[in-house]
Amino acid sequence: MSIRDCFGIARSVSELAVNICYIAAGGSEVAQRAGRHALQKGFRDLQREGDIGGISFKFGRANVPSVDDVPGLAEALSEFTGRKGQEITDWTPLKISNRIEDVGKVNSRAALALSGSTVSVYRHASELLHGTYFGVVHFWSGSGRPATTRDSFEERWGEHFVAIFGAIFFAAQAVVEFFGSSFDFPDLLEDQKQLILVTNKIVEDLAVPR
Repeated sequence: MSIRDCFGIARSVSELAVNICYIAAGGSEVAQRAGRHALQKGFRDLQREGDIGGISFKFGRANVPSVDDVPGLAEALSEFTGRKGQEITDWTPLKISNRIEDVGKVNSRAALALSGSTVSVYRHASELLHGTYFGVVHFWSGSGRPATTRDSFEERWGEHFVAIFGAIFFAAQAVVEFFGSSFDFPDLLEDQKQLILVTNKIVEDLAVPR
């Protein structure tokens, strides 16, 4: 079942890479928005209440600082509060595909790698993380029949491994490409080229019939 957990980890790595590149591409304006989101969200976590499944809850710290005592907090809370007083939970209104598109305006190679990472795992990892029936079916069946023997599960495992590895590899490639190019680190880019060559060789060897 550790393979199943890796889908969630891979999706987290993939989206983290998207956000890193998106913030870097957007500059100080996007970075400051992320900072304001973190500031107000951390403050809200000090005292929470609500209703889940018909059960009310309320918990928090005994001493919560005043909003006015924290520089920039009032503005951050206002920015991430809707017209009806509800919390705006997303730190950016852009969907992941739009964030990648913005990265592409600065570095097309990084955006291509981010797209590959997202395609590799995002859709199915979401189903597994949300515990849907489809997620169970996909985990045991993949693109073929349900795994009922050790050999058939080894085949499914191989398929899942490629998706997980692809997502993490392309995510790392995107970040290295973006920062290596943007901040002029030629050695970093050269190391990545060599790593890609080694990876291609491994993939080719795995594809050779035994």
